[in-house]
Amino acid sequence: GNAGADTLRGGAGEDAIVADSINWGSNNTSIRTALDTWNGADAFSARVTAMKNTPLFGSSAITNDAVQDQLFGETQADWFVLNSAVDRLRDFQAGVDISN
Repeated sequence: GNAGADTLRGGAGEDAIVADSINWGSNNTSIRTALDTWNGADAFSARVTAMKNTPLFGSSAITNDAVQDQLFGETQADWFVLNSAVDRLRDFQAGVDISN
């Protein structure tokens, strides 16, 4: 997402869906490491845990716009990063998907 109301759809495959703005700056090495981690061979839950432990997903990297976003993972497992007080998960699958 970004500033303002967004509708985000994951589509096919396992997705990381971020409802708000991410400030990664120009740290290309960290971004490449995160992409390599996400696209790696580890299980979905292990990849989410690894991503959560990077500075790219720390509290200073994500800016909440306080506007409601609609998030749809669609198929397979999805990781939703959102403000649960404002944003809405529309097809969260308990036991499959992970939020924050």
